[in-house]
Amino acid sequence: MRGLLSEYLVKGIFLGLLLFVALQEPDWPTTGKVAALAVGGLAAALGVAAWRKWREGYRARGRPAAFLLFLLLESPGLVYAGILIGMVAGAYVVRTPDSDTWLATVVAGGAALGVVFWLLRHVANRMGRIALSLGLGAALVAGALYWHYDHPDLLQDPAAQTMFAVRLLLGLPLFYLLTFAGITEESEVEIGAICAALGLADQAGCSRRACQERRRSAGSVRYA
Repeated sequence: MRGLLSEYLVKGIFLGLLLFVALQEPDWPTTGKVAALAVGGLAAALGVAAWRKWREGYRARGRPAAFLLFLLLESPGLVYAGILIGMVAGAYVVRTPDSDTWLATVVAGGAALGVVFWLLRHVANRMGRIALSLGLGAALVAGALYWHYDHPDLLQDPAAQTMFAVRLLLGLPLFYLLTFAGITEESEVEIGAICAALGLADQAGCSRRACQERRRSAGSVRYA
């Protein structure tokens, strides 16, 4: 039971950190730094896992892809630690003085979200679990949209909207990897979280297109 809770806590904190880094400086170098640290943390964790398995007598024997899959499935703790440490390092590196104050807030909020995930996982009725997971996904999107409308200065620039969507989409494979490598089986909870992230990314893309349309309309009126 304690292991299941810790997995969901990591998943929630990861999503909080992903939201944090998605709102940082909208440029590709910042995205590259976060991606390099997150993937680097995972690679380091898999390196430690490979060393341990090598000491136990396991060998790739010409099948590196199968051996990598074996490491992912047999070393969930290292996989979780590597991805989380990499994301924490990425968030710390790309943070700005203005965002220092709410880094701890998104981490705490992510941990609370992880507890909610854990509670939903224990809903016995499958249809009820699906309904609650979909409701949670919709609530997350609605909350993010309300927060955006309350802080409209953060994503006014179309470039910021594009980079926000790109970073969310780039983070989803790592989130799914947490689900794949974990002890707990994949459930509707993780799918609901992924759908919520996809919805936010799509909304950011739609906002970007709306900004471009407004600019084109303003330009046509000015030159008319």
